[in-house]
Amino acid sequence: KTNYEKGGALLVTIVIIMSMVLASAVAMVRWSRNNYKCSVRETENSRAFYIADSGVQYALKRIISDASTSVLDLNEISNNFMSIVNSLVPSNEFQISKFTLVETSTNGVNPFGINEIFILEKLYEVTCQVTNLNNKVPGNYAEVSCQLGDFSVSLFKFGLYYQNMEMEIYPGSKEMRIGGRTHSNKGIYLGPQNCVRFLGPVTSADGIYHGGIPGKDVGWGTRTGHIYIPPEEVKPGYTYNYKDVDGDGVKEVFFDMRTNKYYYWVTNKWNRRIYKKWTADYIDSYDPEWALKAEETWGKNAQTVDHNISSIQLPFENSLDDTRVLIDPDPRTNEAYEITKCRFENKAGLVLTPEGDLYEQTGEITNAEYTTRVFIDNITNLNWVITTNQFFNRRNMGYYTNDPNLGVVKPTDIDIEEFSDWLDTQPSLSFKDSSSDRAGIFYIHRSNTLGRAVRLFNGEELYDTSAGLTIATPNPMYTWGDYNTKINGSSGTNRPALILSDTITALSVDWEDEDNQIWPANVLNPKVHPKPSYYCTPADDTTVNSAIFSGSAEPQANEFQATGGVQNYIRYLEYWGGCKFEANGSIACLWTAEQEWQTKNSGRGEIKPKYRKFPSYRYFLYDESLDKRPPPGFDNFYTYSILNWKRVH
Repeated sequence: KTNYEKGGALLVTIVIIMSMVLASAVAMVRWSRNNYKCSVRETENSRAFYIADSGVQYALKRIISDASTSVLDLNEISNNFMSIVNSLVPSNEFQISKFTLVETSTNGVNPFGINEIFILEKLYEVTCQVTNLNNKVPGNYAEVSCQLGDFSVSLFKFGLYYQNMEMEIYPGSKEMRIGGRTHSNKGIYLGPQNCVRFLGPVTSADGIYHGGIPGKDVGWGTRTGHIYIPPEEVKPGYTYNYKDVDGDGVKEVFFDMRTNKYYYWVTNKWNRRIYKKWTADYIDSYDPEWALKAEETWGKNAQTVDHNISSIQLPFENSLDDTRVLIDPDPRTNEAYEITKCRFENKAGLVLTPEGDLYEQTGEITNAEYTTRVFIDNITNLNWVITTNQFFNRRNMGYYTNDPNLGVVKPTDIDIEEFSDWLDTQPSLSFKDSSSDRAGIFYIHRSNTLGRAVRLFNGEELYDTSAGLTIATPNPMYTWGDYNTKINGSSGTNRPALILSDTITALSVDWEDEDNQIWPANVLNPKVHPKPSYYCTPADDTTVNSAIFSGSAEPQANEFQATGGVQNYIRYLEYWGGCKFEANGSIACLWTAEQEWQTKNSGRGEIKPKYRKFPSYRYFLYDESLDKRPPPGFDNFYTYSILNWKRVH
């Protein structure tokens, strides 16, 4: 009996264990099946999401591509995407349940917090919804949406802009003023002897530093002048510099980057004092707490990469990154249409060729057959063009050279006053036609030989075109005397104007060619062979009211191969001591200079004749009216930015 009971108990135990194993196996099968189904659903849902996102990405890329190369057709983009889906995606598994493309005109309203220099022209909203047909659960779909901003960028929003070159500002002037918004896509290096006064925000995609470029310090690092930037907000308890910069009795507030100045003695090896050397402390990007200190001091008026400031590249409809094609002549090759239509030679209403022939150009600039030329006359018959003058540019001659012609400038002189009178005699020109995109654009190309330049004189009053006046040349440009300072004889007013050139040199109202003729050919070094003709002629206060888009030399490794800095972006040849040079407009350094003041031609550097002196007061001021009424021919740059991507479901 005992054995029987024990056997029954064992049987029951075995049955229970087997039941538990069976139940576990059934549960495991069920769990595996459910897990498999979940995994399949997740995979299918992921596939649906990727299809939806691909629809959005396809639309974004097509919008950007089509807007720059052809007519933008949103319906055609939608139809193309649906055709691609039908050919690649199994229709029994997935269905495009919604695909919408909406274009909204914003009229410049920008609610997205993007930098204010970017104008939101249009907003594109893209939505793609994909239903998973393998899963009948309601709401089993994936949906992605995105907003694409079509932004325009105007160079005329800047007082000073440097595209792809370090911005060096090392003036010896008593005061240098820079108006408007200042921006560099690289570093900003400051070393004034006396004072640099920024009148607007200063931003850099790198940093703002006191001293020279590391490894290329040109000797200005010891300059300890004031660097003033206006604070975004005036705060109590701060020590500010107050300055009546406009002469209207209103004092503006500035905060100095220089916190203090002191000197130390330089000693020789016998520990004897030789001379004292000045130094100073600055709030700049070398400070590890720069980001915080700059924000506390200037707010948004002094920002760098540490404040998330990025490069402001200016693409030509996303197809061109070499801005020099603006002024270079058309090579007449099969280059991209987007580049061809950017060239000012192709935009101009009047073109003066290297052969001396003047042409009128007609036709739509945006048409692939972009121009039709009609011969007008040769410059030998035009009283407003003079080619017989010459003078000497001392800055183009090296310390040692065997070329007696190096430094001689033989300009093509354009008498603006006579040019205006000539235009009045022409019955009809696209240059004068207010309905033409070519109105007010004059392109002048002389030979690329060193010393060939374009010079504008008698330019106090420009011709009255409705658009203003733009003069572009691949050659160096000289302005002689005041430029664009009157309208109908009244001073203090000016028309929209733009100068584009290889380099720009300002000659004062007192400049005379006969006082600046070529030096004797046998003189190799003016320091060794001083002559009265080496002395610079005195200058007088001069004003140029124009936007200036030009170039500078690339910085090199030593003092004689620096860019020349912003203070020499506009170059000077006279004795400007005690004088003021004022440029009102917008200044942009967009390319590397190729024809003047190049290191390869300068030997040990530019010549430094006795008594040459730069303007005591350099004023590069901003004309905000250019942003509202820009000079002819210079279109806004366009760029796109994804503003809001999200997975809706």
